[in-house]
Amino acid sequence: MFKNLLLLGMAMAITNFAYAQKRLCATEEVHERLLQSDPDFARRQNEIENLTRRFEENPEQFRVSGDQIIIPCVIHVVYANATENISDAQVQSQIDRLNKDFGATNSDYDNTPSEFQSVRSGDTKLRFEILEIRRFSDSRDTWGTNDAVKYEYPPVEPERVLNMWVADIGGGILGYAQFPGGSLATDGVVMSPQYFGDATATGGSNFYLSAPFDRGRTATHEVGHWLNLRHIWGDGNCSADDFVSDTPVAGNPNYGCPSAGTNSCPSSPGNDMFMNYMDYVDDACMFMFSAGQDNRMQATFANGGGREGFLLDPIYTPGGGGGTPSCSNTIENYPYAESFESGLGDWTQGSGDDFDWTRDASGTPSSNTGPASAVDGSYYMYVESSSPNYPSKVAELLSPCFDLSNQSAAVLTFQYHLYGASNMGNLALQISVDDGSWTNLWSISGNQGNSWNEVSLDLNNYLGSTIKLKYVGTTGSTWQGDMAIDAFAISSDGSGGSGGSGGTTLATLTITFDNYPEETRWEILEGSTVIASGGTYGSAADGSTLVEDIALENGCYDFVIYDSYGDGICCSYGNGSYSLTAGGSILASGGSFGSSETSSFCIDDNARASQYSVRQEGVIPEGFAVFPNPAFTTLKVFMGKLNNAKYTLVNTSGKVSKTGSISNTNNEINVSELEPGFYILRVIEKDNILVNKVLIL
Repeated sequence: MFKNLLLLGMAMAITNFAYAQKRLCATEEVHERLLQSDPDFARRQNEIENLTRRFEENPEQFRVSGDQIIIPCVIHVVYANATENISDAQVQSQIDRLNKDFGATNSDYDNTPSEFQSVRSGDTKLRFEILEIRRFSDSRDTWGTNDAVKYEYPPVEPERVLNMWVADIGGGILGYAQFPGGSLATDGVVMSPQYFGDATATGGSNFYLSAPFDRGRTATHEVGHWLNLRHIWGDGNCSADDFVSDTPVAGNPNYGCPSAGTNSCPSSPGNDMFMNYMDYVDDACMFMFSAGQDNRMQATFANGGGREGFLLDPIYTPGGGGGTPSCSNTIENYPYAESFESGLGDWTQGSGDDFDWTRDASGTPSSNTGPASAVDGSYYMYVESSSPNYPSKVAELLSPCFDLSNQSAAVLTFQYHLYGASNMGNLALQISVDDGSWTNLWSISGNQGNSWNEVSLDLNNYLGSTIKLKYVGTTGSTWQGDMAIDAFAISSDGSGGSGGSGGTTLATLTITFDNYPEETRWEILEGSTVIASGGTYGSAADGSTLVEDIALENGCYDFVIYDSYGDGICCSYGNGSYSLTAGGSILASGGSFGSSETSSFCIDDNARASQYSVRQEGVIPEGFAVFPNPAFTTLKVFMGKLNNAKYTLVNTSGKVSKTGSISNTNNEINVSELEPGFYILRVIEKDNILVNKVLIL
């Protein structure tokens, strides 16, 4: 009873807080924590500040030449429920808002009071483009401000990519950022999902956003911090400094929508610039940077400024953004098919990747990897992963443009072949509807067996648009990682492709719970898209059985079952089990796993179904341990019952830093040559995948 009353009281407190919520940014709190925990951070901050002052004294000497600075962005959407799994459209509205605010094309720019119009920044020449949207289902309710979400889902190429985590921070915190000069393992900005996006965009009324912080200005504010801007009151009193000369002294943050002439420091000249993006007012009442703030942001891209990697080694050169994709050829008549029998046809090799795809007909040259022959005709395209094309090297293959403006339906089919080691890498199909911005349409990882598999994807969401597609093959940590595609087709009536498409099969999910149904949930994913989901089941009786029918169109899927405690549903606390069946075939089954188990399966045109791999996460066998952690020169891995395992150390940029084998008699990993920082240690033995975060000093 006491527990229920406590929860009720907390809920009432949260509700009351929501009605009177003020903007809360945790950047300064995070900044102080980093200064105390990282002795080098203060030194780097001092160096960056000295460079910034030199820049401000002579900005034209240091200012980057060229019309624009492009900032590619990877957005990590980490969600505990379907509501938090915000749509691609909501994500795009946020990027559009950043480009408006940093480009001074926002519709409220001219609301700037006359006393500040002479010091407005104008166009900062900073532009933001989506490089990738990554989605992660996680049962954790809130993430706090201690960078837990960054450690769990590490940043991608932080030296030249702006990483944004969209995850519920909790505690009323809208967002927080890391200033330049901090650890790359935690670089980027974090925002709660209800404050990430612009409700004024087309379709914005359907976004998951919370007024009065629903116009995307939280991200504008936090990206300002990421580019070395402080709060305009200097996080102190009237004697504190925000290091910008043209923002008047302020003694405290402003909230809501203050009236013109507000002055929190009457003894100092000038009213508060409360409409500045670096104050705490509501989204509708902030609409400018100052010229001095623009100079500070520009200084971060100079050599030594903390963001120089975006210009010294840019990850990609976008095509300009907006409108339809740039195309040398556009397909308008369907069905369209390409099996690469006469060359690449209208397809082209990527220009900014590590190596090219290969056209082949006689089987890949490496043993125990790749297809032996094509699935349609004689030729296919594949990624040759032998040295020097691994680890973590990327090969891109781009399609022509496909004009779907006059189509009433569109279905894409192709065949893929991933055969090699379990850590062979990842194959993704990405789509672009505006040049330079790509999102994942489908992806799959690891060994899928020595067979061709068909994929069928519905393109109806893109009717009326011109699209471009890109296959991205990313090698793993082994030469046994050849991946291939063949028999690509787009049809307007559901026909076409070597295996056909358009059918629907009824699958049946049966789950017998253990003694803790509140720990169990599941998803069916097509690529990164959640097709169906359920749980957790706190209201279900212990040991009860759930039966649910799910209609699935032809294609390939992942069924994932999760246990939040990490002990599966059998057999420590009850004898739970699960099965997913269709057409007389078992697509997924089990019960004994760790934190999750993933079963990959396909359903074809004749309603036949087949399972082709099972992967487990969080299965820790008896006796497994990793120490010391932190480590200086050597990591010791105690394997318990595991006798022959492969390991991979991946740094926070997603790059494989070291691979090898370990056993009970050879259990040491030499890490003395690795750069200090956080790493993910993955130990793989048969179907078991063990994951540990380790710190190397």
